[in-house]
Amino acid sequence: MAALAAEGVTIHAPITEIPIQQDEVSVKDLSVLETACPTVESLAVEDSRRPEEFQIQDSEIPVSRRLQRMRQASCYLSLYIAGYNCGVTGTLLPTIERVYHLNYASVSLLFVSFCIGYFVTAFGAGNAVKRWGFGNVLLGSGVVMMCGIIINCSQLVSFPLMCFAFVLVGMGFSTQASKLQLYYCQITYSYPQLGMCNSYFATLPRPLLRMGALHGTYGFGAFTSPLIASTFISRDIRINLFYLTSLGLIVPSIIVSYLAFVHGAARYDKLPADPVIIVDASSTQRTESLKEVLSRVEVWILAIFLLFYVGAEESIGGWIVSFMLQVRHGSTEGSAWVASGFYLGIAIGRVSLPILNQLVGERKIVLIYIVVAGGLQAVSWTVKSFVATAVATALVGFAISTFYTAAIHTASKLLPRRMHTTSMTVISSVGQSGSAIFPFVIGVISNKKGIWTVQPSIVALLAGQFICWTLVPKVGRRFD
Repeated sequence: MAALAAEGVTIHAPITEIPIQQDEVSVKDLSVLETACPTVESLAVEDSRRPEEFQIQDSEIPVSRRLQRMRQASCYLSLYIAGYNCGVTGTLLPTIERVYHLNYASVSLLFVSFCIGYFVTAFGAGNAVKRWGFGNVLLGSGVVMMCGIIINCSQLVSFPLMCFAFVLVGMGFSTQASKLQLYYCQITYSYPQLGMCNSYFATLPRPLLRMGALHGTYGFGAFTSPLIASTFISRDIRINLFYLTSLGLIVPSIIVSYLAFVHGAARYDKLPADPVIIVDASSTQRTESLKEVLSRVEVWILAIFLLFYVGAEESIGGWIVSFMLQVRHGSTEGSAWVASGFYLGIAIGRVSLPILNQLVGERKIVLIYIVVAGGLQAVSWTVKSFVATAVATALVGFAISTFYTAAIHTASKLLPRRMHTTSMTVISSVGQSGSAIFPFVIGVISNKKGIWTVQPSIVALLAGQFICWTLVPKVGRRFD
């Protein structure tokens, strides 16, 4: 059966009468199954449905170790470049303001532009994979991102054109590097809508370890770019030339993606399904409509939690350099180090904290993290010391680094598996909108009241996260 599946042959088990139990039926924890495909008889089904036809699919088709390493390297490089481009915006903002003669409110449109690009492709990635294949879509997203980078390299005249370039970069980012959905949810009814690299890594052995390293790579990319950009700024080099470094990274990334996912025998047309039994679409399996998903309180609580979290993360990364320059009177290079320290904290936290989260329990540990982050942010606000603010900001990044994954993981426990595809799209999309709403709002407020308002705004966002997390229902036994 595995050999036939490897050749692309769809295998259907015969129609089997499924005995229905009135008592509660225990379903095996499928999240620990990484490569093995269970049989139909090994699963107990709790429902009053008619007999159904099941489709059995294996995990990733076996490939050579060399090709698998090349594919992983392609994903690491893509995530590094995504972090490299996202992490530098805050460092460049003061110079962009000066070059284009903008105020805080106007320059914050860059955050809105990036978010627009994110949403343009976020809901279409799944259909694109079905039509053109995984490898082609991953390669195409890199090309789209490269086009945005080329625009930024080539001009320092038109701010609207720069905003358009950020739209293109956001489009490439949303397709290549969204946050952990398939890994935590094990969606089995359709392709995930976001995150090509995450989707591929979810099919590999030991995905928890690999995914932690993958998203740590994003943080390390965001750590390095502010330091390099500050060198350009301090030496009065035109900031558009900084994007030549991004171009120098993304060209080899596209080449590696082509060799790993598109060229010849390495062609990778579609993601293998989860290594579980999938109910055939022609059966009577009940799926949840968008209206039913939106009626779930858990969906909205977690969506608003991520709205505040993403807003806080992007606001710190986007405005901390301006705050350090104007309020703490730091140098360009010193202020860039503060932004880099924040992203370094995020990178280290995403690699090291998941194990602690599992030991303590996500519900309890996230509340502790929020309290710690709120205290550190208060120190950053009230203690008028450059060093104290820098250290506190780095530790805030470390404390909040795993909030997104904790929210997605909790949602996967609270919601029936049949609701995962639609509910995770809603939760992540509402959350991602925080990357545009709050940095823009803070920019408008700062334009009227001063850049010092960044710090109390972050404290307020952390308070909102605390309230939302306390309202999340306790995880009980789930009935799929």
